[in-house]
Parts: sequence; C-alpha cells; structure tokens
Amino acid sequence: MKRLLSAIVLSCCVAFAHAEGYETGVEAYRAGDYARALKIFQELSARGYGDGDWMLSIMYANGAAVMQDSKKSEEYAMRAAERGVENAYTLVAILHLSKKSDRFDPAKGVAWLQKGVKAHNPESLRILALHKSKGKYMPQDKEGAFRLMKECMELNDALCAMGLAEMYAKGTGTPQSYTKAFRLYKSVRDDAGEANYMLGRMSEAGQGTDKDFGLAMEYYLSAAKKQNGGAMNRIGELYLRGQGVARDYAQAAYWFEKAADFQNSDGLVNGGHLYAQGLGVKRDDAEAVKWYQEAAEKGNSDAMRALARFHEEGRGVAASSSNASQLFCNAALNDQPRMLEELAEANLEAAARKNIIGELAVLYHCKNKSEAREAASALETRLTAAERDAAQALAGNFKDGGIGKALDSFAPSSL
Repeated sequence: MKRLLSAIVLSCCVAFAHAEGYETGVEAYRAGDYARALKIFQELSARGYGDGDWMLSIMYANGAAVMQDSKKSEEYAMRAAERGVENAYTLVAILHLSKKSDRFDPAKGVAWLQKGVKAHNPESLRILALHKSKGKYMPQDKEGAFRLMKECMELNDALCAMGLAEMYAKGTGTPQSYTKAFRLYKSVRDDAGEANYMLGRMSEAGQGTDKDFGLAMEYYLSAAKKQNGGAMNRIGELYLRGQGVARDYAQAAYWFEKAADFQNSDGLVNGGHLYAQGLGVKRDDAEAVKWYQEAAEKGNSDAMRALARFHEEGRGVAASSSNASQLFCNAALNDQPRMLEELAEANLEAAARKNIIGELAVLYHCKNKSEAREAASALETRLTAAERDAAQALAGNFKDGGIGKALDSFAPSSL
C-alpha cells in the first residue's frame, strides 16, 4: 500500500475542486513541511472533506509527521472514498481484492473499481482490465479488457500503454500484433525503465522487429540506468551466453549481482547457477544455496526447484528428501496460474507442454494437500487423458531416486 500511495501522492488530486486550504497543505507536503501539512489535512478531515482524509492516508502510509500505521492509512482511505475522492476508489478496491487484507470482499472490490472506471481513473481502468482478461472475480471478457486498457492508454497513462502493448503481444482481446506492441513500448517514457526492458526482450526474440542482440543490449543498458533489476539480469544473461557481446562469465556475475542488489529474483537464481557451476566465480555450493534461498523467499519458482535439487543431492546443505519434496511442491503450486495461462495459448510448444505435465506430476505427489489437489484439478481440464496418465505414471517414479532425477528423465532440466 505504501508503494502505491507514494507513486501517486504528487499527481493524484487534480481531477476535481478541492476544499479551501488543500493546495496549501499539498505545497507544505511537497516542501517537506510535514507537521504543517498534517495540521491542515486534519482540519480538513474534521470538517468533512475527503481530500483531507486522502492525504492523511498517504501520510500514515509513508510515516510523514506521524508514526507509520497501515491500519490508520486504510481507514482514512476508506473514509476518503466514501466521501467521493475518486483517487481513493482504486486503493479501496485493492484492499477488498487482497486475500491478505481483513477487508477481503471481491464483490465490494469490483464495485469500487467500477466506480473508479466511471470517474475515468486510469488505475481503476487498468486493474479492472487485468481482472477481466483473467476472469478473476468476474466472468472472463478479453475483448472488454482490451477496450478498458485502450481507454486507459488514451488518458496518457504509461502503465496502461504498456498493458495494452502486452495485450497486442499476446493477442488478448485483439488480433496478435508484435509490431503494434513494439511501437507502443517505444512510445512510452517511464521512470522505471520497464518499456526499454520490454523492447530489449522483443529485440532478443525478434518480435515486432528484427532479432538483434546488440540492440537488445542497448535497450537493457538504458533500462539499467533507471535501476531496472530485470534489465540488469538480462545483460548478465547476454554475457553468459555470448549474445550481442563476447561471452564473459565475470561480467555475467557482475550484472547478476547488480540485479540481486535491486531485488531481482531471476538475478539471484542466475547468480546461484554461477556459484553452482563455478562460472566467473569460484565454485561454492553453500554460496549457491544462499542465492537460491533468497530468491525462493521472494517467491521465485525456479529458485525453489534449484534449491530442491541441492537438498535432494546434499549439495551445500544436509541431504533431505522431505525438504526437497516440499520445495518441489511449493514451486508447482506457485507456477500453476502461469501454467494455466500457457495452456490457454493456441500454439504452446511441445517442450513447454511436457514441462507442465511434469509439474502436474509434482502436484499429484503433493496430493495430501488440498491446495495441490485443487491446482491439479484445474490443470487436468486443459490436458488430454494421455497427458494426465503420463503425469500419474511419472509421479509414481518419484519414490525411486528422487523427484529431480525422475523429472530429468521425463523432461531434462536446463540447470
């Protein structure tokens, strides 16, 4: 919540007339005179003005002149929304749509998003579009999602422009067009470097432009200057593979470490691989485990699988088949939504489909968990009877020699 509020604090409140004194409070906030700003917004709130509540929500989220307090921030955001502050609608919707929130209520969350859409709030448009495209908390409507994202983009919102570009690239609610996606990403100017990161990915793949690793590197370097950890990781991967640049393991290690410094979990996984194999750094299984563990704690499924193999083999940690099994299960559960999206693609590659069968086998292995059974059931509906049988047979092999070895015999790992 703090991150969302911090991102919109200085640009959120220009859509409607404010109470007298509000602008003075915002000026004080911008100048860092938080005590003065707090007094002004408290007075506005006491007089029943929602924009005072909204700014108090921001101040409690950021700990400006008050102790940081997420609960109070939520309460003021709710009050602001109920008093008609349109920019609060999205935040209140997010609170109702988050399973981690004690306010979790999807119906209310969607209703607040719809109010935000009526007010032409870009963030509400974008989030509702994402939920419609996935059928989350509402019937799936990819065409409707595309229309919402396009409406949002037309409000000159950079995040919506990137969302629309992704829809063109995936063919979500519109005919697939890498050319339109590439063009849209090029039109975006964002402070986080995400647009240049995506231009680099598309240049690597030859999507919407000629395949050009050198150009991809230029885009990544531009994004890295904006402290984009994903771009730093891709630079490391280009050095690792020798694409667009001479292969240089030391440079790869340098960029993976930079990516890790910016909390990029893929950079942590790749750094772990280098320590596991002794590429650009001295081989050190215990150090590899540290990198994998940190990435796994960030929810990275590849890190969980790599760490599972180390537990299975007793590399860098004491051998533990139970720990390995738990990590494989967690990775499969974590990746189930992604696998469902992939299975919805018309031209999913055979190798990717085979990997999904392997993960279904892992879910069968974790069948004593209700979560795993539900996840497996959802995948089964997208697979053929023969594929389900293959997963069952593979799960039966996990008892002999460990899960990792059985998976490799079915679909070799790239680790």
